[in-house]
Amino acid sequence: MLPSRLENKEITVLWFYKIGKPVVWPFWKLVYPMRVLGRENYPREGRVVTVCNHYSYTDPIHLIINLPREIRFIGKKELWNSRFLKWVLEHVGAIPVDRGNVGLSTMKQCLSVLKREEVLTLFPEGRRNKDNEELMELKGGMAVFAVMGKAPIVPMMLYRRPKLFQRNYLIIGE
Repeated sequence: MLPSRLENKEITVLWFYKIGKPVVWPFWKLVYPMRVLGRENYPREGRVVTVCNHYSYTDPIHLIINLPREIRFIGKKELWNSRFLKWVLEHVGAIPVDRGNVGLSTMKQCLSVLKREEVLTLFPEGRRNKDNEELMELKGGMAVFAVMGKAPIVPMMLYRRPKLFQRNYLIIGE
């Protein structure tokens, strides 16, 4: 029996995390040194919805590099317009979303992630925070996914906008 498209996608994601992450990790840690505080609050297994503030396009990479589990993200559908970004996003298991009209397909994909006991990560501000100060108004999707997916919410925070060769902090709450 041939593997389904979903199984092929999961094999691709598995490959990226098992081979790609270890190759990128040393370079990324050198260029963007980051200390993780509250690591004990991050679940090692089981379904979970993690939420984090959002400063830059590199935020998902910081989370992938600094957290021990495979992470599935939701990203605005416009990112899939670039061939290169589409390739990268597919290889990290990202899910496209129409921010103006979240469709049933997106909901199903997100709940499927949780059903498989994986991590679904959201940036609940809905866009990058360019002010670098206070959180913007949060969207309510995180609560919907957590309730429907029967998953706890784990809050995370990047202390400030990541900058080259400057230590930053990823704080994981309870």
